[in-house]
Amino acid sequence: MNNLKYILLFVALFYNCIAIGQQDGYYALYMFNEQVVNPAHVGVEDEIKITGLYKRQWMEFAGAPEGQSFSINAPMGYKKLNNVGIGLHFINDRFGPNKNTGTMLDLSYKLKLGAGKLSVGLRGGLKTYSIDLNQVEYPSGYDGGGEGSWVAYVPTMGLGIGYYIDNVSVGIVADNLFEPKLNTKNTSDIRYGSLYRNYMFTAGYGINFKENFRMTPSIFIRYAPDSPVDFQGNLNVLFLSRFWFGIGVLSGASAVLQTGVMITKNLRLGYAFSGGNSKTSTAVGASHEFLLSYAIKKKKAKVVLKLITEDSVDIMTAIISKDGTFSFEKLPESTSFLFKLESEDPNMIAQMEKVRVKYLNAKGEEVVIEIAEEKDKYFRFTHLELKEDILYALNAKNDTLGTAVRNEEGFFVFTYLPSDPNLIFIGTLDAEADEEMIIYVNGVEQTIEKGAQK
Repeated sequence: MNNLKYILLFVALFYNCIAIGQQDGYYALYMFNEQVVNPAHVGVEDEIKITGLYKRQWMEFAGAPEGQSFSINAPMGYKKLNNVGIGLHFINDRFGPNKNTGTMLDLSYKLKLGAGKLSVGLRGGLKTYSIDLNQVEYPSGYDGGGEGSWVAYVPTMGLGIGYYIDNVSVGIVADNLFEPKLNTKNTSDIRYGSLYRNYMFTAGYGINFKENFRMTPSIFIRYAPDSPVDFQGNLNVLFLSRFWFGIGVLSGASAVLQTGVMITKNLRLGYAFSGGNSKTSTAVGASHEFLLSYAIKKKKAKVVLKLITEDSVDIMTAIISKDGTFSFEKLPESTSFLFKLESEDPNMIAQMEKVRVKYLNAKGEEVVIEIAEEKDKYFRFTHLELKEDILYALNAKNDTLGTAVRNEEGFFVFTYLPSDPNLIFIGTLDAEADEEMIIYVNGVEQTIEKGAQK
């Protein structure tokens, strides 16, 4: 068992010396800190979000990888910059004598695309890679002879794209975009290696089964030249809007279990455990990950719908309800209505192409109408008053001999009609569409067919 540990340590160190820093640390709870993966995600959630992550891999392995990340992001919030998101994140990874750190600035710009939202993100910052060879412990007892250490400082950039529609999110990222060279601090003319460009893909789909039950399958894929492909397939379940549990599969046939709780509406605590059944996993031990996240929710701006005149004079106002309806106690008697949306947040108005209006008619009945936005950004509704459904009785000379109004039972009742076998009946509105109709003439029920004379 000890020999296996030494072999693994040697391979890991050798691999790191060749390809150090080509990939940043990987977190099983990435879906709760997507800023570190994709700069396009900053500001998307319309809240100030602060997240800290700590991981410790291979608990039975001396010098095993461990890392921390800290991030903060928010939308700019200003009217002219309302579509801009900004964030800052830090990473710190250790593996044996290796230490990798980074400080990155993340920016994003959001725009409407179809029924969803497209976000384009850019990140830039400085990464530091160092190896302290004096920390290496050799099985033979050799002390390394003061082999020293080296440090490389690397400016780097990344580009990300995210698309968000309803409960679906998709992201594509290219990190270490220009593949910067690694030059040591004391020998800047010697190129130690390059940071290979990383390509990442994420996708998730939230499924709401009930009000307090939500299931979210998601995937993460990362590829870099000369490195194994990282993959994680995950399924998270949120219940009671507070507790969540997840299972996943990682690269190398490892499994991950996740759990967490919303301590408050703003504070999230999470934990992930990963391991496998292979001999290597048994030798090096399991991995643990902890997450703490706090979100400062942005107070949503009020959206009001104003009933106005054609001269833009306010008549009455309704505030949007939780179900997205604007409720007026009663609208004035009119054949047409003109509405206008107002809000301190122009984005909220831009997303509303239809409005749902609820009001009480003259009979006290609740009426709900949907009105589409017109090109001038106003909402117009024309209400056609219902006319009476009338049936006319004519003779051969087209003289009107009598009229009847359809009653609540659907019959036409004539108080009196002369006894004329050639009467013609002509109706208005729905009466014209009837193939046959029932009439009462002089108290007698009769059925007449369309196109026939009586």
